[in-house]
Amino acid sequence: MISRYFQIQQQVDIAKKSLSHAGHVQKIYGTSRYLCLQVRFPGKNLVFYIGRGHGYEGFWVGDEVPVSFIRKKDQWVEWSRKNLTSSLLIGISMDPIDRGIRLEFQKIGGKEFLYVSWIGRNAYFAQYKVENRDWFLSWTERREGEDGFEIMNEVGRREIKDTGDSAENSISIKTLLESEVKDAKAKGSPNKKIKTIENKIKKIGNDLEKIMNWKNLQSYVVNDFSEDEFEKNEKITVNRISYKFPRNLTAWQKRDWIFDQVKRLKKAEALQRKRQEESLQEIEELKNKTDKIINTLHVSGPVWSSKKSAFIAPKKEDNFIIHSFDKFKIAVGASAVGNDEMRKLWSKGNDWWVHAANGKSAHAIIKLATDSVPTLEVITQAAKLIANQSRITATQIEIIMTQVKYVRGVTGAAGMVTYKKQKTLLCDLSAGEIE
Repeated sequence: MISRYFQIQQQVDIAKKSLSHAGHVQKIYGTSRYLCLQVRFPGKNLVFYIGRGHGYEGFWVGDEVPVSFIRKKDQWVEWSRKNLTSSLLIGISMDPIDRGIRLEFQKIGGKEFLYVSWIGRNAYFAQYKVENRDWFLSWTERREGEDGFEIMNEVGRREIKDTGDSAENSISIKTLLESEVKDAKAKGSPNKKIKTIENKIKKIGNDLEKIMNWKNLQSYVVNDFSEDEFEKNEKITVNRISYKFPRNLTAWQKRDWIFDQVKRLKKAEALQRKRQEESLQEIEELKNKTDKIINTLHVSGPVWSSKKSAFIAPKKEDNFIIHSFDKFKIAVGASAVGNDEMRKLWSKGNDWWVHAANGKSAHAIIKLATDSVPTLEVITQAAKLIANQSRITATQIEIIMTQVKYVRGVTGAAGMVTYKKQKTLLCDLSAGEIE
């Protein structure tokens, strides 16, 4: 869906009616075609959908989040979750001359704006932090400057002609999402797990066909046993399946051996019947789910230049999370066990360990590209991650830091450490983010 200017304006006007009160950004989702912000207003939830470009251009207001089948996670979703989740949405406005919107957010660190513009078939976005006049631009390097839609001039913003009102309404986001689900199912590939189980069931059936020969084998021994024949033969063939006798057995011993095989085959039949039943039940459950088809739709835009220091999505290990930046990494423990694992398995002696100076908090470890002392900006970034993981809401936090080689775990007490040669710093959590 390519929205015209007045169609985007219609949706912006709908959103403005809800913004008489601030809305809390609760969750952020992505699909192949839209970025989705779930916002809680007094008495209701709304979902704002932003087109990703390449034929999906515009802004829509909906009541429901996208179904899990079409949800996708990419760089833009991760960036948005990091920068917008838990913010207060306090305003929205329309570019006066071109297809673009501005969302206004209030955070602990001050006021911020998110700009999204659809120029040509591409989507571009930019974040502006009012306090330090800092621009984060999806298409190039970040910089300082003045606020305004004019930032989009460098990617082709221009005055368009259909800015007037029109009776033509936008297609509802509900209809657009239904279309995406339909396309994803039509173009999707079968769930490999279903195919694996189908092959398993086929193999069990083939095995059962051989195992069930025990009935013919038992009938043959009971009704057609011949001592002379058994004495001279090294094997017997029943229903095209051969059974070779062990060496040096008499005819009657061979007969007893066959009865033992019948007992074994009966047990094998019961086991295979159980496996067959469980597999049939599992595949029926899978076929009743939407994910019997894998969504292979390509994730569209926005334009994201490789020239700037790109945001790298946090990598989650079992019990700690690694945040990657341009020239350093910061790991944060997600639990007491994670604090220990991060220190023992991920860090090295010359890395830097960080913790809140007063009270309990998550542990963080700063890993620099070279063996050196982290800058105040890097330390502040670690403090922010600690505060976020520990749910510390203060605007300042006092931290202690020392190199990992001076930190020792306490035996039998997960997450507890002793340390020496520490430094104490007061960090301002409202300072600008590092990308």
